[in-house]
Amino acid sequence: EEVELGNFCAAYRTRILELVGEGLPSPRLPGALVAARKEAEVKSSEAVERVHLGKAWQTRLKGCLDSRAQDLLRANDERLMEMWQDEARRVAEGRGCFFLDRLIAMRDAKLRDYGRSLSPEHKARSVKFATALQRARLVECLRLKHLVWPIFPWLGWPVMSLYIDSGVVSGLSHMAVHITVVFGAYLMLGAFHQLPPYLDLEFRVLQARPQLLDATMQLLPWMPWEKLMAALGIAGACRSCLKLLRAVAEKWRPAGDQIGGIVNLELKLNMLLKRNQTLLQQTLLEGLQEAHVQANHGDDSATALALLKVLAVFRGVGGDDPQFSAMADVALRLRISRLLEGYQVGSPAVDVCKSWKRRDALGSALRGEWHVATKQ
Repeated sequence: EEVELGNFCAAYRTRILELVGEGLPSPRLPGALVAARKEAEVKSSEAVERVHLGKAWQTRLKGCLDSRAQDLLRANDERLMEMWQDEARRVAEGRGCFFLDRLIAMRDAKLRDYGRSLSPEHKARSVKFATALQRARLVECLRLKHLVWPIFPWLGWPVMSLYIDSGVVSGLSHMAVHITVVFGAYLMLGAFHQLPPYLDLEFRVLQARPQLLDATMQLLPWMPWEKLMAALGIAGACRSCLKLLRAVAEKWRPAGDQIGGIVNLELKLNMLLKRNQTLLQQTLLEGLQEAHVQANHGDDSATALALLKVLAVFRGVGGDDPQFSAMADVALRLRISRLLEGYQVGSPAVDVCKSWKRRDALGSALRGEWHVATKQ
């Protein structure tokens, strides 16, 4: 029984490796385990009938086969982790400073390719390994320039706006000269090691402040920081460029092409015309009301004087005024002018109140029929 048990277990392991056809790790290992197990079960049934083996032997055989399968799976996972660690080391030796998210993504992708899922122990080991690589890389890699460069594009427009007030071309030229001078002075100070640490772009932040390392690793360590900082810098550059293009378009726009200003001016003129029309109508209505009151009192002279005050509004008005033209046409304005010129102060007024009562000038004005009211 012991010999048969050992032969079956050894043959089962050998058959699995044959079905895999290559060294571990292999994506075909789960399928090979299933196929080899079926073959082993068939052969074990034949051996039980041939040698008259009992159920105890079958139970021991099952445990042996399970043990061999688990050993191969553990070996496969170990080889898989070794492959991932080698690739992770190569990534850590690259140029990037933040790669923890990439390492975890590489691990998950490799597990999917091989049809495996990590045990809690292996998962904890992988996270610990990746975090150690990230910490070691950050201490050596993270410098002041990595923190400052994404902010520089956002400062582009505020600086340019100070220069282009007097002119776009001249302002940008002066800015280029000043930047060249400042950059040259910066390089000279850097060459002689005279830069303070907070101005040295190559300053290793985490080496000088080790307490920041733990805070950096705890602040969303899985975030793709490189992509986020690149996106932040690109967004700032796009904003500065758009602001500059808009300023250039405003500076080079012809003086007569101020569409927005013309529209605002037209709106204001329309508002003033509307107010003038309202004041004119109010003046005419007040005069007609006064004439109506005096006519009710039977005072012909006062009624005539109130009506002449209303008509005096139209004296000297040209035909190009649309408001007065709507109330009195050219012929009516000529009649008004002759009437005013022929009037003498103190001359008697006869039957003015009777004539007023036969007409409805005030009612026409109240209905908005100003032309009719003026003609009456």
